Amino acid sequence: MRKRLHSARRLGLKSSGVSVLFLLLVSCVLVLPGQPDAYAQTEQNTVSESLPATYYNATAVQVSSVSVLAYAAKSNVSVGTAVMSPAQFSAYKQQFNFKNSLYSETGTESYNALLATPGTYYIVERTGGSPASVVLTYVLNSNIKLANSTTSVAGFVTVPAHKYLHVGLHRETLGAPFKLVIFGGSNATIQYSVYDNSTNSFVFQSPFVTVANLTAFPKVSGGYNLSLGPGLYTFVLNNTHPFPVYAYAEYTIFPQYVNPFLFNNGAPAPTGIAAYGITNSSGTITPYTIESNSVVGFAMISSISAQDLNSGGPFPIWPGSITDQATLQQNNILLVRNRDDSVYTYWPQNVIGFSTSNNTLAYEDNVLNITGDLAQLGNQTIQGQNGFVSGYNSSGVEQTYYGNYLANYSFSYTLPLTLLMYMNESVVSGQGVLIQMGVRQLAGGSNSSTTWYDHIMIDDPAIASASFVVKGDAYTQAGIASIIGLFYDAELIFGGGAGGQAATFSSLSAELALYYQNGTLKPFPSLYTFGVDTGEAAYNVQVVNGSGYASLQSGTPDYTLLTNNFNSSLTNLEHQAQQNSSSGVSTSTLIDAVVIAAVVVLVLVFAMLRRVRAPSQPERRGVREGWSLLRPHGPAPPGRRRPATSHSMHKNPGLTR
Repeated sequence: MRKRLHSARRLGLKSSGVSVLFLLLVSCVLVLPGQPDAYAQTEQNTVSESLPATYYNATAVQVSSVSVLAYAAKSNVSVGTAVMSPAQFSAYKQQFNFKNSLYSETGTESYNALLATPGTYYIVERTGGSPASVVLTYVLNSNIKLANSTTSVAGFVTVPAHKYLHVGLHRETLGAPFKLVIFGGSNATIQYSVYDNSTNSFVFQSPFVTVANLTAFPKVSGGYNLSLGPGLYTFVLNNTHPFPVYAYAEYTIFPQYVNPFLFNNGAPAPTGIAAYGITNSSGTITPYTIESNSVVGFAMISSISAQDLNSGGPFPIWPGSITDQATLQQNNILLVRNRDDSVYTYWPQNVIGFSTSNNTLAYEDNVLNITGDLAQLGNQTIQGQNGFVSGYNSSGVEQTYYGNYLANYSFSYTLPLTLLMYMNESVVSGQGVLIQMGVRQLAGGSNSSTTWYDHIMIDDPAIASASFVVKGDAYTQAGIASIIGLFYDAELIFGGGAGGQAATFSSLSAELALYYQNGTLKPFPSLYTFGVDTGEAAYNVQVVNGSGYASLQSGTPDYTLLTNNFNSSLTNLEHQAQQNSSSGVSTSTLIDAVVIAAVVVLVLVFAMLRRVRAPSQPERRGVREGWSLLRPHGPAPPGRRRPATSHSMHKNPGLTR
């Protein structure tokens, strides 16, 4: 029994983070006469002074909470500028040496920024053999909030004295060449490095800095930009000081394209069709992006028989038993953008659950918040017609999700069965985003009208826009506790009953197609034969490209690109389904019947010829040894439905096929 949760907790990630704060503050110091309105509470001070030769002046800056301290100094002759702690300043007054300062530089123009922890800091200016006129401006801002960008990993960390601190880059680096952007700030100088795990060597090491590659002219910028090939890499911070250093560090990965094979290790796999936002022409991969407010899946099923061994997964009902459960899942990624540039990512699922031995089906749905580490949903942040938020514990981490567990949309069906699966989204200004789940049984079902079986409202008063996204050059957000995000994809796949189960399809004959709304209903241009985001999977399903549809049959799977040019018309498929319904067979069934008839005719002809040529040979009867029928067990006993969702992130990554 799962516990019903009432807490409302979710994590939002912004498209701009602490790095922008550093750069804006430096812009204030160097360019702007005042600070921008967004930082109206920022403390800004300007000090003008004339210093004699071989003289110094120290400006004390009081910091009451973790803040960004940015400064710029301009003088008529070269002077030295340093930032020091009280202990370093006390030592400086005895030795007049910048060596042990937090940061120092020399010139007529100097600027820098650092992440300042509570305490007193001294900005020290020192002249050489000539007097100098110096103008010093510094800005202090304590309004720091950790806000990752949509594809970044970022955090505040303490690097121990004389130690390295490191974290592995997300595994998307295995799939394709990528651009890596590193940014950070600290209260003392540290070094930023990238380590190649395959060669056991550093591919990048920065100077020791308080801000990563801060540049003010010709424009203010920061961060290191690297271009790297596929592989496993580690992000390293190096502190050579005899004291701990407090730092903010982030990295952002921009893959050239996503790699669907990263988490496909063979059978079982979610099997059907999936659009990943990439085309592959003789090894040349080209990404594309599609955004839509409606996705439609078409399925015509002429035979289906499945066995699901419920012995694993987080939601076993009858451990060790064999059931007849299977699912057909329409899975999408919903991207929500707010007016403050924050971004949320959700994973809605429109699911048909089958009991294949007694020809019944049910409409089921789930919604997960996949925005990043600790992203959750609660009954105050998402509401549906007949659902609620539940959860399970995954390796000590509570994962919450919405499901229509109070609904009873169950129907009997006959074959061939033709279904249309709808998933729509719309923005309700000032409230949030509304997700609508619908199914229409065109043929073979007991309910021919479109059933909008769930209306799900995700609470978000600051919402600006929302869309279902297929994107071939990015993965969804993943925090530091995850090894990779999900794919921005659209899936229509067969899998096991629920909870990460795998079903064996002893019989399956189906046709699938997948469309999106963009003015008109259009087919997704390129499709693969497998999904990745969901955990439910299938054995013994083969997918080949048909005439305007993907043809699925029981058989040895081939997880590969299905087509770069999916030319499909839903109107034509609907017309075909109506014709097949009246005749009682599908196109695949007709083809199979023709083939079988031809084989029977040939066998009869051959038998007749044998009888003519060898009339005295005795007739042999019986069955071939070593073959037996695989019969599914009876229908599973009634019980509580499990969510048809499970991340597949526990599989080991593999290289591109």
